Amino acid sequence: MFSLNAYAQAFVSASEEKGVENFLEFKEVVHIFESIPKMENALLFKRDRFEKIRETFESAFSPLVYHFLDIIIEDGHVDQLGEIEKLIMDTLIAEDLYSFCMVESSEPLTASFKSELEGKIEKFVNTPFEIHYKINESIGSGIKVRVNDDWFDLSIQGRLDRLMAEVS
Repeated sequence: MFSLNAYAQAFVSASEEKGVENFLEFKEVVHIFESIPKMENALLFKRDRFEKIRETFESAFSPLVYHFLDIIIEDGHVDQLGEIEKLIMDTLIAEDLYSFCMVESSEPLTASFKSELEGKIEKFVNTPFEIHYKINESIGSGIKVRVNDDWFDLSIQGRLDRLMAEVS
């Protein structure tokens, strides 16, 4: 069985110093395919249909991203673009070239707090990063921040959990 991880490794290796830039372009491609499921389904079963939209993709994306997409379509893995995107991101994170951040809060955060938090994360990771915000009412108040594999739990629920662990 073919491992999709081989695509991720090849993409990052071929990207050299433009790994993050190419990855962000590839994310756009994945978004296009996810927003038009009929296109993905059509290319899965009739790969020659890519010829009709080839020029558009060729002019819109870097040669590496375009050729990478062409290979994925030719190999019949266009339906797994999302998984390939995740594997590329994991590879970039493992090589300390990119960071993924998840911020959970019980209520929506203000724009000024988000800006301040993003500045602190930028200093902490020292790499390009993407950040996602999630509402999680079960944490009480405060926030939980995950940066790659590191968790920073500044929530009321987290404090209570740590207190219970110390007491027992």
